[in-house]
Amino acid sequence: MNNKKYICLNGDVIGSNFSKYSEYLNKLPDILKQMNKELNPLVPFQMFAGDEFQGLLQTGQNIFKYIDFLEYHLFPLRFRIGIGIGLISTEIKSSTQTMRGSAFVLARKAIELARKNKSLYYLESDQKLNGIGTILNLMGFIKKRWTEKVVFRRYMLYNHYQSIVRVAEKEKVSKEAVNKMIRNYGIRELQQAIDNIQKMINKVYLDKSTL
Repeated sequence: MNNKKYICLNGDVIGSNFSKYSEYLNKLPDILKQMNKELNPLVPFQMFAGDEFQGLLQTGQNIFKYIDFLEYHLFPLRFRIGIGIGLISTEIKSSTQTMRGSAFVLARKAIELARKNKSLYYLESDQKLNGIGTILNLMGFIKKRWTEKVVFRRYMLYNHYQSIVRVAEKEKVSKEAVNKMIRNYGIRELQQAIDNIQKMINKVYLDKSTL
């Protein structure tokens, strides 16, 4: 076992026992495959234990690209995500289900705490850092207010283009309409929160320079 730390993401679907979500739940395996292909995690995300899923990352830089991908493509499903940062005691394999290490233990603990606290996102690591919990709670608070897919779509477009003009062109609406949505739904605040937390994870937890 080496001392390199990895990021394990554990996720599950909130309210998956509701029959009204069955159409979207059935799409989850295919969306995970699409996400693996487009974002290329270290170990692919796979489903296990019903509606739970898990994958492994090497860097904190793109954690929320995975979360955003799922939340957008499977809206109106809501996900609870446990983030575990720790060691791997086995070799890297094609499935996390055959791997062991503190990263997986901490991710499981994180998702259990997320359930207990009714949080969307929770992070656990053997090295604590003040402020991460507060940032994650802020992000969850912002995302819970997004009750229409159009908000997720314009958020994704704004992330990609970083231009209100380009988003307005793509959506065939006015710049004012896009700017109002960005302002009213806390999109810039969310982007700043994500940027801060990913920098903190890379610098403190993974001991990497911020990309």
